[in-house]
Amino acid sequence: LAGSPLVVPMATPSLIRHINQTRILRLLKEEGTLSRAELARSLNLTRSTLTAVTDELMKMNLVIEAGEAFVTQATGRPGTGLKLNPEGAFFLGAEINVEQIHLVLINLEGSIIYRRTKKLRSKKPAAVCRDVVNLVEAAWSVQLGNSDRLRGLGITVSALVDIHGVIR
Repeated sequence: LAGSPLVVPMATPSLIRHINQTRILRLLKEEGTLSRAELARSLNLTRSTLTAVTDELMKMNLVIEAGEAFVTQATGRPGTGLKLNPEGAFFLGAEINVEQIHLVLINLEGSIIYRRTKKLRSKKPAAVCRDVVNLVEAAWSVQLGNSDRLRGLGITVSALVDIHGVIR
């Protein structure tokens, strides 16, 4: 696009907040329990920014206090650790292969809490889609009680795909 002006999206407060939430969740996933001071240091955030963002994550039930106080430096008051709430969000993953569909339900920590495999009744797309929907609905209703904590579904298909993205 020669001659086109460079368009850079503006960093709105909500975008910055979302980025900071993502960074905190990622660090807690990688490191486990951390104090607010450790989070602020690791992510180069001010104490007030970190407090605002973690308070929001706690209201969303994605982060909880670990319950144990621990000292991260030789001086200062012990901090309360924060960690991911494994029950705060859930995700479904489905793999459609030649003979069967595999479905897993994972919690926010990435642990598999439910697994189901179903043999394909037909290889016709409409029938396969119905089978996937039935597995997803069963996992959502039985395992999660139709909770709004189900945050995403990823589906993978083992197949040849043409240059237009159509499964062959």
